Amino acid sequence: MTRATMRDIDEMDFNIQVWDYMNWALGDRSLGFDRRLHWMGEPVNVTTFKNADKPVSEMLDEARTIAADNDMRAYVAVQHVTGMNISGSLVLIPPETWTRLSQLDANRELDGIHFIQPAVGNGMGVVSLYQFALLMNHLQPLGPDESKED
Repeated sequence: MTRATMRDIDEMDFNIQVWDYMNWALGDRSLGFDRRLHWMGEPVNVTTFKNADKPVSEMLDEARTIAADNDMRAYVAVQHVTGMNISGSLVLIPPETWTRLSQLDANRELDGIHFIQPAVGNGMGVVSLYQFALLMNHLQPLGPDESKED
């Protein structure tokens, strides 16, 4: 196999791991891999990057382009962190996404999210995938609700 093919396989595997985690965390096996979550009715594009050899600006440009191609205004990039489990991956939230989500935040749920790094460069927020899942789950415990009957 070529080096490029191995990188593509690594990227796909990381994408699957991220979505498996989000499916588990949100208790919703129907999320699939369409790069889309919803928060307060707003679709949020999620683009994953296993190999972090791209500058952050390029990752966000790619995520922004994919979101725009799918008529989404909010987007994030999930970046793998070597040596961390999947929930420790970093979610890069650009300022325009944070502003858009804040406009929808009537219950002030965003106040409960603490950035790992409050600003990178141009005011971008950085949280763990675990914290991002909490946000998408409206700060409720993660994982399937065992009290629900099937």
